Amino acid sequence: MQNITPQELKEKLKNSNSKLVLIDVRSPQEHAQNSIPNSQNIPAMDILKKASELKKYPEIVLYCQSGGRSKLAGMLLMGAGINQTYNLIGGMNEWLKSN
Repeated sequence: MQNITPQELKEKLKNSNSKLVLIDVRSPQEHAQNSIPNSQNIPAMDILKKASELKKYPEIVLYCQSGGRSKLAGMLLMGAGINQTYNLIGGMNEWLKSN
C-alpha cells in the first residue's frame, strides 16, 4: 500500500483517464456528513466483503477521517491480494484543509 497526499489525489482525479475508485471506510453517518465527491462508502470492517468487487479496479484510494482506519482497510485488502491501494494521508481532515 502506498500513501497519497490530497494534492496528488486531486491531480489523479483531474486526469480523465484515471480509473481509480475512492472508498470512504468511515461509518455511513460520517460519510453522510461530508465525503469526497464520487466516493463509495464501505466501512472498514466490511471491506473484505467487497474484496472481489474491488479487485477489478487498477487503483483504489482509501480514506477515513484521519488516515488510521483507511490504513487498516488497506492492510486487509493487501492480505486478500489486492495491492493497488493508496491511503489518503490525513484523511478527510487533510482533504478539507487542502480545499
